Amino acid sequence: MSPALKNNKMIQKAAQELKIMSNEDGYRAIEAVYDSEIVPIAKERLGKFQKTVKKFLNSSKFRKMPGKPTVLSQIKSLKSIQSKAVDRGKSLTSIGDIVRGAILFDTSDQAQMFVDEFRRKNSSQIAEYEFKAKGKDKEFGYYGSHHMDLMIDNLVIELQVTTKKLWAYKGAAHDIYNNLRDTKTKAASKKRYDDLPDNLKKLLGFEPVSSDDDKEKALSKRLFSLGNQPRRVSEETEIGSLDESVIQYLFDNPVFFDELAEDLEYIDLEELTG
Repeated sequence: MSPALKNNKMIQKAAQELKIMSNEDGYRAIEAVYDSEIVPIAKERLGKFQKTVKKFLNSSKFRKMPGKPTVLSQIKSLKSIQSKAVDRGKSLTSIGDIVRGAILFDTSDQAQMFVDEFRRKNSSQIAEYEFKAKGKDKEFGYYGSHHMDLMIDNLVIELQVTTKKLWAYKGAAHDIYNNLRDTKTKAASKKRYDDLPDNLKKLLGFEPVSSDDDKEKALSKRLFSLGNQPRRVSEETEIGSLDESVIQYLFDNPVFFDELAEDLEYIDLEELTG
């Protein structure tokens, strides 16, 4: 629960009305408070979150780390909030990722070092912490990343800490999750899969989206297994070294529907740590 949302009278009123509204009316109710109420609250906390990240990454330990981390932040889009609160019935005032961010490192050891240090120095801001352990997610096989819920000025902000490689593969796996959650996305997903380079399909095991849920979940588990392997340079292919080119392709090309990537803001680390 985010008190900053719950204590806002307009947002609280919309949250109560959603319980008895049709879907179309619910979409409009959220749209009515998104720009005027939700975004101003989110922008203020986003600025404070970015200052927290800047201060932390300015320490010598992280400035001297080989390989510059990638820092991402985002205010959840209107479409995503409507989907969560109307289509999936989540309480509007309980959405925990209105503001969310990610810090991506080259290696899992670097990510672990950051998390250990951040938890030690910022414990008062951390409402919840979870490491996605291998074997816990029986359906999709999600593992290998750190998740923290930060409470910044009475708003929950979701922070993920992981490797650049796992983030890229997770984007592909999230597409499978969306396909199984919402059949409307399947046709567009099939087109995206068909457009992938052949060698990328071969490595990832992609094929046109099927109606076999177990097969798609097995593919998701394979993606997380690949994403958690140490980053390395492997044999050369027509689009470069296979492992590096896959990561870069998944990271740079908007071929996957991933709500985490909607309206994503890349924080300039040179500016953050300068």
